[in-house]
Amino acid sequence: MSYPERTNTTTPDTTTPDTRSSDIKSMHSQNITIQNIGSHSINKKRQASHKHGLEIQQLNVQLEQLTLSYNLSVTTGEILAIQGTSGVGKTTLLNTIAGFQHAKSGTLLWQGSELLGLPADKRPVSMLFQEYNLFEHISVLDNLTLGFTGLIPKQALIAAAEHLGLADQISKMPTELSGGQRQRVGLIRTLLRPEPIILLDEPFAELDQNTRLQAAQWTREVAKQQGKTLLLVTHQQEDVEVVADSTLVLQQSKSAD
Repeated sequence: MSYPERTNTTTPDTTTPDTRSSDIKSMHSQNITIQNIGSHSINKKRQASHKHGLEIQQLNVQLEQLTLSYNLSVTTGEILAIQGTSGVGKTTLLNTIAGFQHAKSGTLLWQGSELLGLPADKRPVSMLFQEYNLFEHISVLDNLTLGFTGLIPKQALIAAAEHLGLADQISKMPTELSGGQRQRVGLIRTLLRPEPIILLDEPFAELDQNTRLQAAQWTREVAKQQGKTLLLVTHQQEDVEVVADSTLVLQQSKSAD
């Protein structure tokens, strides 16, 4: 699949036509070491909405001698895939949104409210790390129910486990599961939590082709049903085509002296 290219110096267009246009956009900031952020839209219908849920402006993150600068907008309910070469700053972006990475400057707004001053546990974010974050001393079912306040959607969690082929695994301990099974447990818990922002870092990496497709389809279906704003880091184009409404491509470069 190819995309016509056009460039500008503004943040990615977040207007919401009935069908996404197929174009590439890029932007540049003034940092000595910068993150050039481009996005291209895939040909998939998205929900019409004019609410800019997540607004990131001049968000600068210092990693030793490297400064990463992010500018983007994600509409409420949008599923955004984030791609780019290893080490370009994809996971750093997710960690900064979640509150696990300090931002040197900039703004990070969710529906108009600044998040940078909030600790990680107070942000409206549910994140799946590449390590899946399972507690080894409790059962799979107990792991699935962690982190919920108030009523726990136990039946929905069990139904999701059954749908993703984990029905006979929920009474086991995490150490008894394969890598792919652990990944699906983490995915279910992350996506069914009440937080409106979902961050997924390579959520299908351990899965075989058929299970990967099933998990990807389930992820999109649940995210859309629940109106989640979802950011997905993936190296796989098939994940983008199945799950995402749009794609953000990160590229690292240096500005002129």
